[in-house]
Formats: sequence, C-alpha cells, structure tokens
Amino acid sequence: QTVLRAVLTNLPRLGLLRETYSLLKTARVMEQSHPPQGRRVTEFNHLFQSAYQAVVEAVVDSAGAADPVTGHDQELVDLLETITRPFLTLWVEHSQTLQLSAVETIAGDEEWQALRAFVQQYGGDLFHAKFMTLANLRGILHRGVDAYLEYLRDNPDPLHPIALIEDLDQAMNREQAVRWLQCILQTLIENYEEYKDYNTTTPQSDYGQNLYLLLDFLRLKAAYERHSWRLRPLILAHEVLARRKRSDFAHSWEEAFTRLTHDLADQYLERLTQLERSHGMHLGTVADRLQERFVKPLALDRLCALIEPAMAEARTSGEGLSFGRLEKELQVLTANPTGVGLDVPHWLRRLEQEVQRVRTGHTAIAVLAEGFLHVPKRALTVQELKQQVEDWEKPLDGSG
Repeated sequence: QTVLRAVLTNLPRLGLLRETYSLLKTARVMEQSHPPQGRRVTEFNHLFQSAYQAVVEAVVDSAGAADPVTGHDQELVDLLETITRPFLTLWVEHSQTLQLSAVETIAGDEEWQALRAFVQQYGGDLFHAKFMTLANLRGILHRGVDAYLEYLRDNPDPLHPIALIEDLDQAMNREQAVRWLQCILQTLIENYEEYKDYNTTTPQSDYGQNLYLLLDFLRLKAAYERHSWRLRPLILAHEVLARRKRSDFAHSWEEAFTRLTHDLADQYLERLTQLERSHGMHLGTVADRLQERFVKPLALDRLCALIEPAMAEARTSGEGLSFGRLEKELQVLTANPTGVGLDVPHWLRRLEQEVQRVRTGHTAIAVLAEGFLHVPKRALTVQELKQQVEDWEKPLDGSG
C-alpha cells in the first residue's frame, strides 16, 4: 500500500495524469477482487486522495508555469473540471460499495417503520439513562447483543420487568430483535454528540420509547453525509487550490460548487424543517450540519491555508498580514456558535489538525521523507494538458 500510494503521488509530478487515473482504477479492481472475510476496511479512500490531489497540484503547477498575460486561468479551471469528471465517477462508484452509517443498513421506509415500532413498544424498558452511557453501549456491542439479551433473561428484575425479554422468541423474533438493537447501538455510538444534544435539550428524551425521534433526525443526517461523501473529490480539489495560494482558481471552483449544491442543500433544509415540526423538537447538532449546505468545508480550506503563513509570520517581526486575515475569517465562525457547547466544534478541531500538520511538516524527518519519496516535478504546458484530456479514453498502450 505504501509503494502504491507513492507511485500514485509521483506519477502526476511527472505529468502522467492519464496513467495515474488508470493505476487508480486498477487498484480499485484489485481491492474488490480480493475481499477479506467479515467486515472489510478499504484503503482506496487514502489512495484516491493521494492520487487525485497530486493531479490537481499538477494542473495548478501548469497554471503557475503559464504566461499570466495570456488569460489561461479560466481555461485551466475548465480543464481541471474536465479532468475531475472521471475521478468523480470512479469515486461515486466506490462510494456505492461502502456503508457510511449504521442507519444505512435499514433499507426502505417499510423497514424503518418496523424499527420505529420496535422502539415505541420496547424502548421504555431498555433505553434508560444507565443503559445509554457510551461505555455501556460499547460494552454490549463488544460482548454481543444476543449475549446481552441472555444476561437480561438470566437476571430478571421483578420490580422492573422488561417487555422485550418476555416477548423474545414468542411475539418478537430473536434474530430481528438482535438486528434492531445492534443497529440502534451502533447508530448511537457513531452519533453520540447528537445523542447528548437530544438528551440535554429535549423533554422527549426522558422516555426511552421516544428514541425513534432521534433516529429520524440521524437518518436525515446520514442521507446528507452520503451526498457530502459523494462530493468529496470536489472538496479535495478546493483544498489544494486554497493551500497552493491560488485564490483565483479557488474562488471560481467554490462558486461552481455552490451552484451545483444549492438546490440539494435547500431540499435537506426543507426536510429538516418538516421533521422539526412533526416531532416538536430541534437538534442544534443536526441542524448545524445541514446548514453547512455542503460548502462549509470550502470555507475551512481558506482558513487552513492561512495557518502556515501565519505561523511563519509569528517567527518574524513583520506586520503579520496572514494572521490578520486569519483573525478576520475566524470572526465569522466565532460569531455563530454551533452545537450545544458540550464538545469542541468541528472547525476548531480542523484548525488544530492543520497546526499539527504544519509543525510536523517542518521537522527534519518530514523534510527528509518528502525528498526521499517525491520525484522532481515536471510542469505541463496548457497544450500538453489539453492533449491528455483529448486522449483520456485511449488505451495507454497506444492501441485503438
């Protein structure tokens, strides 16, 4: 995997964009041809990011090598969009093979209604405060849900009988009960920040049979996350454009991305409004996520791009223009708090990660590794880029 990632990173540095795409397709086919037993972990996500961002860097370098007075900027943006299409198609195909959330195991509205009915009937006895601690949820999944049900059966509480245990293997199929509980527990663990929001801000959370209300919100959030995941290559491209200080490219890319996602974001916010009205509750953590409208990661890219120059300025006696810009951009985020104040906001964690990345990147080992793993760059001309786009579907061996 390390060698493959190094090759995928270096091919674009040599100007071999078509070859990068072909190798990436081959890597995906190889991974699909040898699936491991049980739940599998894919490495393709990391390979794709390394390869595609290296391709975007190659296009940006071509823009930097172009004559600025010839007006190639929009032409290069159009070329980048064209080159992105096959990568985006490959990513979407890969995404369809992944389960991003436990909620996605519930197929269709009929199964979802069955899960809601299960919660309404048996949730009052099960989903109490002691049960809902994160450690307990993880412990049950680790031991197995079936083993937990056996424990409840062998250790009954006469004062608090559990309806599910009384109905198990009779009115309630054991296999189905295990499946529902496993799905619920995995969903809660994946979204425990949202559960804390639900538990601390809504009166409905006092009753275990109401847990389906939270699950309805998490189902909507999972659908949003699925669309966001499909759009990830476009966000990865913007990250490169912002980090390489090509604000002209980044701005054009962000405008196109905003137009692309505008209607879809409106649909999700409309569904959220309908859900809040029907359930009589508001979850700030879910609402904040949907109100990002898919474009907030692009704003964070701009912020992160200012971290490295701001840190460099801190070691000098200059005016600190980058830090001033960073401070100004931060005011927008700090003026509109997200969540319910129980956890560190995602955007703040992202900035912290960027600071750590910059610090690590300037260590002696990182500099040595950069020089050891990367070949010298060869910037393509705009004409060479166009030729690769025209020949994209041709076999690499020159036949056909």
